Amino acid sequence: MKLDETPLNCQIPCLQHIAEGIAEVPSESLGRRAKLMVRRRMSPGRERAFKNYTNDRMNRFCQLTGRSTKPKISLPKSALKGLQAGNWVRVRSLKEIKATLNHWNQVKGCAFMPEMAEYCGTKHRVLKHMKRFVDERDLLIKKSSGIILLEGVMCQGTAEFGSCDRACFHFWREEWLEKVDGPADSPPVFSAERLPAGEWVRVRSLKEIEATLEPGKQVNGCAFMPEMAEYCDTEQQALKPLRRFVDERDLRVKKASGIILLEGVMCRGADEFGNCDRTCFYLWREEWLDRAG
Repeated sequence: MKLDETPLNCQIPCLQHIAEGIAEVPSESLGRRAKLMVRRRMSPGRERAFKNYTNDRMNRFCQLTGRSTKPKISLPKSALKGLQAGNWVRVRSLKEIKATLNHWNQVKGCAFMPEMAEYCGTKHRVLKHMKRFVDERDLLIKKSSGIILLEGVMCQGTAEFGSCDRACFHFWREEWLEKVDGPADSPPVFSAERLPAGEWVRVRSLKEIEATLEPGKQVNGCAFMPEMAEYCDTEQQALKPLRRFVDERDLRVKKASGIILLEGVMCRGADEFGNCDRTCFYLWREEWLDRAG
């Protein structure tokens, strides 16, 4: 699907418009470059089928050579069916989580990234189940099950791509969590207090913002969504500027400027598209903000 053809009422399609070139990334191995080349040429469905097929083939090779195999697509049903927003959970140990992973370090397509290992053994509160989400690779809304978002547990970038300012929530499989009593320990979480940001800003009035908008209700490719109007004339705390981000459509790290993320100001999904549970931060142009006071 071409970017301009999508009817998606969402800021995700803006990412290609706000990009100002390719950013530097850590040096890549030949194997890493080959994997990215293959992924960039596969649709999401073909990629998943390829990984399931190769996982089965690798298991067969392990059986022939007397090595231990990895889990297949299907796993025992999770015991967390009653998990609700606000419940406390403990992230299982790294050893327990690795026992659930296939040869691609995934469970039902959900990857466990090395950066998530620091949360093993820590307690967190559940933000929500992710039942629907916008898939950036083809800009379609898709269903999912067994995926949990945890309050404050957000990605800051990866060793492979380098730093990323999008502050997306990590995706946690139910198999990696166990329900516990709160309150939580003090785990390492992503917050404005750990960043030089934190300045208070005022979101300009709707009339002032509308005066900045170009055709398509955007500024330099960044669209102002109708749902963002509720924050007009309010004071918010700046979380961080968006300078680098991973564009999932082509798996490249790109640069941006003039974009601000505000603490706790996140998308709840548009009703007309059946909602989306990704809970992405809204992208705010500097032209839409003033320093508070």
